[in-house]
Amino acid sequence: MIFECSAFESRTATPAQGETSVKQRYLKFIQYDERVASDRLKRICFIDYDREIALIVQNLKNNEILGITRLTKIPGTSDARFAVIVRDDYQKKGIGKLLVSSLISIAKQEKIQHLVAYMFKENIAMQKICKQHGFEINKIDDPNYLFAKLVF
Repeated sequence: MIFECSAFESRTATPAQGETSVKQRYLKFIQYDERVASDRLKRICFIDYDREIALIVQNLKNNEILGITRLTKIPGTSDARFAVIVRDDYQKKGIGKLLVSSLISIAKQEKIQHLVAYMFKENIAMQKICKQHGFEINKIDDPNYLFAKLVF
């Protein structure tokens, strides 16, 4: 599936997508890694489409990966969780919004009833994107995180 937006495209992910910055990994994975190992990236990108879907936004001029998102179905439910990460130097350019919009379309096609995500309280950009797409955002027991939920 390809979604085009100006000089960018959004498509399903493939292996060997490269490294991410410490800030990006911090916000996405909620942990610090020295770098994303190639084996881990291959495991993440070779996915079972019955359980999860990953999309990337790639610069069509130089093939750089600018953002990635992943929808993972929660076993035994009709719910799914998602995560989004956009390269630092391409934030605030609509890439996160494009990825979330694409995931919402996929979630509807997959008959997902609830699309959910956890995010750092300080991740204001993601909160804004989620609110623009109709997500309800709530505090949870951990004061550092928020929980976003979209009901279809």
